Amino acid sequence: MQKEKPTEDQIKAEINRLFGMKPRVVRQSMFADDHHAAIDAQVEVLQDAVSDDPELFDEGAIDDRAEIEGWAENVRLAAVEAYQWLEGEEKSSPSNEWRCLVR
Repeated sequence: MQKEKPTEDQIKAEINRLFGMKPRVVRQSMFADDHHAAIDAQVEVLQDAVSDDPELFDEGAIDDRAEIEGWAENVRLAAVEAYQWLEGEEKSSPSNEWRCLVR
């Protein structure tokens, strides 16, 4: 069963939550994954969804951006998760997934 897609207001609130929590999220994992870069990628996807001229990312576009910008795999996956949340495929919001890493 597909979850409803978030509204523009919900997306904007999610962007604000991610911005607010980013400074308190542990910067790197024990595997040296850059959590802050992953959050930045999620914000980029979400901001694109509410821009005046959206070129909304799809998973293929995310893969292209990852290759062009040299995103690490964790960053690419975080961007995909944000996209899936926008599409109603991911039930948990991106910020909810970061809560356990807030210090």
